[in-house]
Amino acid sequence: MKKASKEMVISEIVRLGEGIPAFFVKYGLNCASGCPNGQRDTLVNTAAKHGVDADALIDEINAHLEAQAA
Repeated sequence: MKKASKEMVISEIVRLGEGIPAFFVKYGLNCASGCPNGQRDTLVNTAAKHGVDADALIDEINAHLEAQAA
């Protein structure tokens, strides 16, 4: 199963499966939809800059990826 980590660049996470950009939007991060920072910044750095709980976001993304694999 594919799994995302907080240390991954956002664009890498988005490529792991369908529907992942919606999780970034839910947390107020539009970087998954083509923002230049999404191409070079890690999830943990972006989350810190925007006051987002990176652990909660990555947990939701990984649960989504697990459900897709089932």
